[in-house]
Amino acid sequence: MKPTSAVLMLFISFLATICAPEEDIANFESITNNTIISIEDDATTFNVGETIVIETVIDNIQTTINNETITLTDYTNGAEQAQFDVFLFTETLGDYLTVTLSSDDIVATEGDVTITGSAINVISTFDGNQFKSKFSITLNETGTFYLSGSGLASNSAFGLITVSIGSSNDFRFVDINTRIVNSDEQAKYTITVN
Repeated sequence: MKPTSAVLMLFISFLATICAPEEDIANFESITNNTIISIEDDATTFNVGETIVIETVIDNIQTTINNETITLTDYTNGAEQAQFDVFLFTETLGDYLTVTLSSDDIVATEGDVTITGSAINVISTFDGNQFKSKFSITLNETGTFYLSGSGLASNSAFGLITVSIGSSNDFRFVDINTRIVNSDEQAKYTITVN
């Protein structure tokens, strides 16, 4: 093959790739669902040493912000997990500060939970119908605390949580914007520890 022909074929292939419709390159869906993360018994008052239990239940069938019905496992490429970070905050002089926890403070009974810095990384696993996780945090100090997404600490004063589902292998993603059930207008769930 002549060098000119090879270059021409590469150029045409390149143009076909960059001119492909966006949905062929990446598929992204956005959902708002404020019922998927909850606190067991909607508890808000605890004693030092007690645990708060956080549960995530995400139905496989969801409705996007464009009112389209999708199946979440169509986006997982076999990974079949949903991931999000949640933070425990305290308030000092009007600023929300993250509380650093250790892995000893967290017990996962369903799914997987790890600590990275002050982030509680939650992985909800698929059971055939729903993505689920359940874990507890031991409350070691007295005071008023808040469970929320990271935005609460960035002066946005709004702590929505983004649950991510998807596969980087085939560029298909779903983000679920949510808040903990019964959280306030800033998307923070307030607890008191005596």
